[in-house]
Amino acid sequence: MIGLIPLRFKIYGMIAVGIVLGLLGWRSAGIKAALEKAEAKEKERRLDQIRTAKEVEEYVESLDDNSLRQRASRWVRNKNDG
Repeated sequence: MIGLIPLRFKIYGMIAVGIVLGLLGWRSAGIKAALEKAEAKEKERRLDQIRTAKEVEEYVESLDDNSLRQRASRWVRNKNDG
């Protein structure tokens, strides 16, 4: 069956298959790059959150008891408020 197809059409077919495979590879590489960029952005966002949490933790640990009590009174209920 393949022998009945003229050589010219075989060459055109191989070129078409090569172009399609090249486009699929190019698209796949673009998707991979976009995913890597999104993952890097998410990692940076998480690191920023960790840094912020660490700064807050260090600040709270540096407060003396009275300062800590005053700041916590805004967020913690008294036993008598019940």
